[in-house]
Amino acid sequence: MGLRLRSGVWYLRKNIGGKRVEVSTGYPAKQRPKAELAATKIISRLLDEHHGLASKADDDPVAAPTFGAYADTYRAVFSVKKSRPQRDEAILRWWKAAPVGKAATWANTPLDVFTPTMCEAALKHRREQGTLNPNWKDQRAAVSESTVQRERGLIQAVFERAKADRIITINPFENIDKEASEARNRILSEADEAKVIAAFNGLKPAPGETVGRGARWQRFVEFVLQTGLRLDEVQSIEPRDRAYRPGYLHVHGKGRKRRTVCNVCKRVGGKCRDVVLTTKAQQILDAQWAEEGRGWTQHESRYREVMLKAAQRAGILNTESYPHDSLSPHDLRHTYGHRFLQRGGDIFALSKHLGHSSVQVSEKHYAYLSHDDVGAKVLAVMEPQTPKPTPTPKPKRTHTPKQKGRTTRRR
Repeated sequence: MGLRLRSGVWYLRKNIGGKRVEVSTGYPAKQRPKAELAATKIISRLLDEHHGLASKADDDPVAAPTFGAYADTYRAVFSVKKSRPQRDEAILRWWKAAPVGKAATWANTPLDVFTPTMCEAALKHRREQGTLNPNWKDQRAAVSESTVQRERGLIQAVFERAKADRIITINPFENIDKEASEARNRILSEADEAKVIAAFNGLKPAPGETVGRGARWQRFVEFVLQTGLRLDEVQSIEPRDRAYRPGYLHVHGKGRKRRTVCNVCKRVGGKCRDVVLTTKAQQILDAQWAEEGRGWTQHESRYREVMLKAAQRAGILNTESYPHDSLSPHDLRHTYGHRFLQRGGDIFALSKHLGHSSVQVSEKHYAYLSHDDVGAKVLAVMEPQTPKPTPTPKPKRTHTPKQKGRTTRRR
C-alpha cells in the first residue's frame, strides 16, 4: 500500500508517473484501516489526474477528522516533547468544550468546517471565562489577554499542523489579527525585598523536619535576584554545572521540545547557556549545598505558595511601592532585569544573560525603561545646556627693576 508512519500520522508514499508523491491520509497510528481506505481513494484520484481524466465522483468521500480527534493526535505527538505537556492538555480540554452554535462543540466539529468567524467567537467566549480549572477557588471575571493569546497560539498550531498534513487547505486563524498585550511588570524595590526576606525568619518546621526552612527560601530569593534565572532553570541546577567554566553556571534553559544534545552537558532538549555568577551568588550556592546537599528541587507550585505567603506576611501587597496582589518567583526575574538596566546595563547583554530568544522579547518587558532612556537622550540633544562662559584670566604683573642713578624730585 505504501503507507508510512510519520509524526504519528499515516502518509501515502507512491510513485506516480516517475514522480514520488507523499500525501497525508489524516489518520493517526491507531486508525490504520481507515488510513488504508483513504490511501486507496487518494491513489485513484492521483492516477486520474496523471492521465488527464476527470476525477471520479466519490460517493463516500474521506471525511476530515474532528478537532477533538486531531487534537488528541497532536498532543500525543508534539505536546509530549514540551517541558509542560499538562499545560497543552488543559488548554485543549477547554477548547474542545467550546460551543459551536447551540448544540455542537469544537470537539465534534470537523476541521474543514471551521471559519474565521467561528474562531473569533471562540476567542470572545474565552475572554469572558475564568481560569481553565473550574474547581479553582479564586475564579476571575476575565482572563488576561496574554493568556488568551498564548492559548490561541496552541490552537493555531493544531490547525497549521492539519494544513501541513493536507487535511485542510486554509488555517482559519490566518486572517485573525493577534491582539497585542503589554507585559506585566511587578518590580520589587530594595526596601520591599528586605521585608520579604525578613518574613521568612521564624518559619515553623514542616512535618518530619526539626529545623525551619526559612533560610532555604531566603537563599532562593537572593539567588534569583543575583542571577535572574527562571524557576525551572533554578530547579535543574546540578553540581556539575559549575565545573564546566570557573565563575559561571551552565544553565539548562527553555526549549525542551528541541531534540538536540548540548555539547557541554549532554542534556537532550533545551537551550543551554553559561551565566556568570557574582561573588554573592557563588556564596549562596555554596551555602545551599552545604546546608541541604542539593539545590532547590521543590515543586513549582510550592514556590508560588511560599512567595505569596511571604509577601502577605511582609505586608507589601497592594501598597504604593508594590501595587499588586501577588508575588511570584518570575517577578524576581523581572526585578533583576529592571535593576540591571537601571544601573546602566545594556539591553542586548541582558537579553543574552536572561536567555531570551531575541532582543525584541527583552524590549517588550522593559520598554518603559527604554522610553525613559530615549527621552533623556533626546532632551540632551535637542535642549543642550548653555555652557558657562570661561572667565578671562587676568594678566600677571611684571616687576620692573629700579634704575640706578639720580632721580629728580617734583617741586
